[in-house]
Amino acid sequence: MIINNVKINGLSSPMGYTFPHVTISWQVGEYTSRRQSRSRVVLAEDIGMEQIVAEKSGVLPCSGVTFEVSLKPRTTYYALVQVTGEDGEAGESVPVSFETGKMEEPWLASWIGMQEGDDYHPIFEKSFSLKRPPVRARLYITGVGLYEASLNGVKIGDDVLAPFFNDYHCAIQCQTYDLTDQLSQDNTLSVMLGNGWYKGRLGYEGGSAVYGSKFACIAELHIEYNDGCEDVIITDDSWTYIPSDIIYSDIYDGEGIDRTKKTCSATQKRAVLMDMGGKKLVDRYSMPLREMEELSVKNVIHTPAGETVLDFGQNFAGYVRFHATFPAGTKVVLTHGELLQNGNFYHENYRTAKTEITYISDGRDEWVKPHFTYMGFRYVKVEGWPHELQADDFTGVAVYSAMERTGWLETGNREVNQLFSNALWGLKSNFVDMPTDCPQRDERLGWTGDAQIFAPTASFFMDTSAFYRKFLWDMRNDQLLHDGAVSAYLPNFGGAPLGASFLYLWRLACHGRSFRAEL
Repeated sequence: MIINNVKINGLSSPMGYTFPHVTISWQVGEYTSRRQSRSRVVLAEDIGMEQIVAEKSGVLPCSGVTFEVSLKPRTTYYALVQVTGEDGEAGESVPVSFETGKMEEPWLASWIGMQEGDDYHPIFEKSFSLKRPPVRARLYITGVGLYEASLNGVKIGDDVLAPFFNDYHCAIQCQTYDLTDQLSQDNTLSVMLGNGWYKGRLGYEGGSAVYGSKFACIAELHIEYNDGCEDVIITDDSWTYIPSDIIYSDIYDGEGIDRTKKTCSATQKRAVLMDMGGKKLVDRYSMPLREMEELSVKNVIHTPAGETVLDFGQNFAGYVRFHATFPAGTKVVLTHGELLQNGNFYHENYRTAKTEITYISDGRDEWVKPHFTYMGFRYVKVEGWPHELQADDFTGVAVYSAMERTGWLETGNREVNQLFSNALWGLKSNFVDMPTDCPQRDERLGWTGDAQIFAPTASFFMDTSAFYRKFLWDMRNDQLLHDGAVSAYLPNFGGAPLGASFLYLWRLACHGRSFRAEL
């Protein structure tokens, strides 16, 4: 008997999450017994399982055993599962870790931003040295709108679009990253910021800076040594910043990268402390949002209109990574679309969303991808490519929340199989941290009716427990602001009331009535 796939609140070894409770689930494999006679689940503060915090035993459901325990901030815990079958066969999992974030612990760091009058995408930096190797190092960080952190030029973690989809009226999620093995004797911690949902465009009515108009970040790096001492690197006005070579970024419109921009120390300025108006910082709820799949170009199309269009053969959400080997000053523009019309590239269904990537080369040889946007697309129109275009110079990168696949269906009917694939890709394209209504145009909101009607299908395809836990947290936060009413969509940046779409779909699901009858 093998005990594996032990999860904490639906996640594998989660670090820095909010734990209102601790639910342990597991799977049993390679067994001969038909049923269990006894299980035991143990929580402890050490991997040897000697400093026990809580335990339960009996005939326990592998779908989840919940502990209501008081946890300490910035602490690693371990879970162990033991199962005995009716015939005496037994199995034991390896200890699985999970780690709390800062919880309610006061922040030592301050929010930092740019000086008045500066209007560009910044990179904040702090250099520091270590006199001895650490035994543990954790970075607690967030930023608005989006951030990408690096240590010594190497990206920290594999999340994209952090800190994800937040209702900033209620809270801002913080992320925790393990930097123990990344630290050197001399280090530079960098935080690059983009507009994101916070200060970019949001909603089909085209509003911008809905939650705020200024870039800001906050971070604490706790470095522990084997003698129990600790150093803490915090964001404060000793940090500096420079302009990045990102000239624009927006969830709907895309991103522009100009490598000819100078980002040298000559433009370095001192960071300023920011008043964020009491924005509440919380440990993360969002499950990992990652680059999940790569797609190759299936066909390079030369349209009747004279366009060069890449066909990836699949509609998906994400972006393109491309190989740039251009003369300095070359400008390439990639525009994303879902359809061809009369054989030509078509973009009108995106409404005002430009969904463009622009890149200006300084002559370097590199692979390029955006940092602070994503698109829904199958086709990409390429403009400005200075030499013969090769399909293998492009890779499609599908981005979605890192859920575990749990459901499969394959029949002898090709069309049924395609229908199943379409539904699965519909999930992947719209589960970008929030269950959105569409992945492409100037909307991409978490319409509650759409989310509710698709939930059973989604939960067949994937383990959605952690994903929906975050969405329900968002929904509950918004209800508290609106006397319990369920918004038509999240994030509820415009004070949306209980949505007609939600009412209709709920009644449809419960009673099977038609839309006309409900009206």
